[in-house]
Amino acid sequence: IQGTKCERRSQQGSSSSASSSCELMRFVFLRTAKNMRTMMAATVWNNISGRVMTIVKSFPKSK
Repeated sequence: IQGTKCERRSQQGSSSSASSSCELMRFVFLRTAKNMRTMMAATVWNNISGRVMTIVKSFPKSK
């Protein structure tokens, strides 16, 4: 009987830890989603600025 009680207790603990980890995953996902948006905007801006710089640099050469 004690063994079954211990098993039940471990099962409950695992389920509670799983739910908490799920909440943690959701929180991390939301945080990373925000960071990913800013990162994407930064990379896009870097690409655009880089292209503009290359175009500006290539202008005097073409002339």
